[in-house]
Amino acid sequence: MESRRVVGGMASGIRNDAEVPEVSKKDISDELNELLDKMKVIDVQVRAKRSRDDVAEAEKMLQKTLSPTSELQDQLGPLTVGQRERLEKFLRLIRSDYVAEAELQGMEREVRAKRARITEMGEECALLEGTKCVLSSKIDEETDRLNRAQDLKLCADQILETAFDKTLIVDSADLNAGLGAGRRYFVEGISYVQRVIDGLTVLSFRDAELVLGPRGVLLRCWEADTKLTQIKPPTCHAGFNAEILTGSVVDSCSNLAVGSIDDDTAFSDEVLSDDELLRVFRPTRFVPTDILSYSRKAVQAMKVTPQLLNKLGGWKIPLPIPGCVAEDYDFNTDDYSPVDGELIENSEFPAVMILGTSMVSTFNLTRYRRCFKTRVHSPQRVRYPCPNYAYLTKGMNVDLFQVSISGWSFVTRKNRLEMPDLRKVIWKGLRLGPKFTFSQIYLRGGTNDIKQLCTYKNFNPRLANFGLFFSGYEAYIREIVTEFRCSVFALGASPPAPQPLLDSPQSAILEADKDGMPLIPLRSDGDVNVDEEARERAARAYQRMLYLRLKQVEGTKFVVNKEQLLFWMPLPTPIEALSAYSRGRGRLDDFGHLLQTASLIFAKYHCLAIWRGIRCLPGYGNMIGRGCSGGCPIFLDDGSIQDGVIPEIAHQHLGSFGPVINCIGPLLTGVKWDSLELGKYDYDECFTTDVALSSSESSRTLEVGDIVKIRDVPGFRIIVSRSAAGVWSVGLNGRLFSELQDVSPAIGVFSC
Repeated sequence: MESRRVVGGMASGIRNDAEVPEVSKKDISDELNELLDKMKVIDVQVRAKRSRDDVAEAEKMLQKTLSPTSELQDQLGPLTVGQRERLEKFLRLIRSDYVAEAELQGMEREVRAKRARITEMGEECALLEGTKCVLSSKIDEETDRLNRAQDLKLCADQILETAFDKTLIVDSADLNAGLGAGRRYFVEGISYVQRVIDGLTVLSFRDAELVLGPRGVLLRCWEADTKLTQIKPPTCHAGFNAEILTGSVVDSCSNLAVGSIDDDTAFSDEVLSDDELLRVFRPTRFVPTDILSYSRKAVQAMKVTPQLLNKLGGWKIPLPIPGCVAEDYDFNTDDYSPVDGELIENSEFPAVMILGTSMVSTFNLTRYRRCFKTRVHSPQRVRYPCPNYAYLTKGMNVDLFQVSISGWSFVTRKNRLEMPDLRKVIWKGLRLGPKFTFSQIYLRGGTNDIKQLCTYKNFNPRLANFGLFFSGYEAYIREIVTEFRCSVFALGASPPAPQPLLDSPQSAILEADKDGMPLIPLRSDGDVNVDEEARERAARAYQRMLYLRLKQVEGTKFVVNKEQLLFWMPLPTPIEALSAYSRGRGRLDDFGHLLQTASLIFAKYHCLAIWRGIRCLPGYGNMIGRGCSGGCPIFLDDGSIQDGVIPEIAHQHLGSFGPVINCIGPLLTGVKWDSLELGKYDYDECFTTDVALSSSESSRTLEVGDIVKIRDVPGFRIIVSRSAAGVWSVGLNGRLFSELQDVSPAIGVFSC
């Protein structure tokens, strides 16, 4: 009987012991062993073949192994069809493993090749990096050479400008000393000969020539007439008459570029040289009798340091005018600090901070570098001096700090500062120690938020109306209380302009809520493209409503942390008096800013808020201030500063109808104060040098900035304020009130 061959151990599913005789089992086992031996031989041969050939050859070998003509097929012939299929599947599985292994080896070879290529590329990159370093070094060297060349050019230009300035002063002094007082009459062609050469007017007298013209053209002519390699800058002459005739070249403003000083030089009483003094100030409409002595005292009074002089670059400070409000540089910016010392730690007095937007950058209530001015996301560069009203804080017994962050917003995402960032800005700017703590913060803000809300064109569910804006405003105040662990007094935003813009038939009617407040984004009949006037009208409404909401709860403590006795309290600044100084007039560009002449009144109201707030400090419950600005500090005839007079001492104000003498500010008692009563002590008397430099360009009327002659008063003066009763003027002997009939324009005179 024919026996059935079965692959033992691999085909248990097809084995049938009942049909296969016992004697055939040994035969089958031998045959299977023989088959396995042959498969091993085939395996060795296939592997050897793979090592020499590719995967295709291995595939061909296996196909040959399974071909019908092979010897193995003859030996496996007696297998059934099912057994043959299972055996073929098993062999195909082995073949797949071989193919996969071959592909794996091929990929490993590719990986090794790519790694070799990566190594080569790394070497190339290293070579290129070295070349880059060499080129960068050469570029840095060339840049340094270029910078040194530019510095040398700037120094040369500086020396040239300085010499020219001194020449102008000496020539003007000689002219005034020679002509003396009174008028002189000259006939063209007989007394002098007039010529026009290259844009300059040349008046030729017997032994001298007067060259008149614009500064730039005049400088080129002077440079051509002078052998600069042999000249020494002339020494400034003092003692000449301050009344300068028309056409004098004293009224000039040069832009000198100054080299860099890397170290931070602390302010001291170091005496600057004549050349350095000429780098500090530019001529204004006032010419002192002794310009060097005046400049030297003004430099000391304004706290001008060599470091500051370098930071200003070519920009010159306008020469102070006697009678104008004193200004100085006792503050920090991102690029300038007048004093470089150790970090500030808490003193024996509680630390109090005025914190706000650029609204609080127009005045300074502190001393000794405790004022810092910066911007959101950009550095604040030092430029203009700032009026210092620190005398108003005398008697508060607090360590006062002041920080202004231009562009800072509370609610809107743009320019919003989160608490860690806000703390970092303050600590870095004021150079505070890590353990420093504040006892109170007087917060001014919201203007930038309102401005941004009125420019939105997309819907924001967080800020869709005034109610949501105010909720976010309060939440931000609570965050400040929590972060700084001190109480916060909310002073509000900027005051709106005094009157709303007049509606016209073309004015857009903005969609509003039930209280009449415009919805955000501003829209008219669904159109968000409203005009600029409508945007400012809405912004004014938000300013006014924010003030009213804070005013309704003025003096109320909103507890934030009961255990630590932390709260915030609304103390809004009255807007009645300050609205008249608002610069916004139909444009959002100037929205929220006040005129510089309002800085004294604005500073006074900040002091009033502090007098109220410090009563919440332990042991300060009986502190009483006065609702007056006292006598502000002014520049004197010699360039020094007359200190401010505190409100408790009798002082004088500059009223619209003349001097208000023997004023003593009213005592501030009670919880709530009458803003209308306090407004009676708001005098428009903040006359800065910039005000005196303004010009009305009118020769028929008396306006601010005009140079005038006062009856029975020697010399000329500059108008800084005008009313129906008369004018206030500044110049030698300080501030002076004159009735209109005693004032006449100084025709042909532009300096006093």
